[in-house]
Amino acid sequence: MSGISNSLVAILQKFEDLTEANFPKWKDNLTMWFNAVGASYLNDADLSKAAVPADKKDFDLGLPIYIITKVSNDLQYIVDKKAQGSGLATWKAIVDHFKK
Repeated sequence: MSGISNSLVAILQKFEDLTEANFPKWKDNLTMWFNAVGASYLNDADLSKAAVPADKKDFDLGLPIYIITKVSNDLQYIVDKKAQGSGLATWKAIVDHFKK
């Protein structure tokens, strides 16, 4: 995926994987990372109304691989099907899971 620098990928790799116990901190880290890579649309307060900007559609299709690599094996079931869609769908699936 073009557009995400190696240094930003390295930062992502330093974040802890998502677990049942660390969602708030994990979400804060990913939110900062989304802003840094140009995916601030994922930080919409109401994800049910969030949309991928037209100029970010291709970019968004590549985001799931980055997101799911930061989800622990125990929680992969949350993103297994959603990761086939888009970054927005993957992110929404995770956030919705922890809203319950």
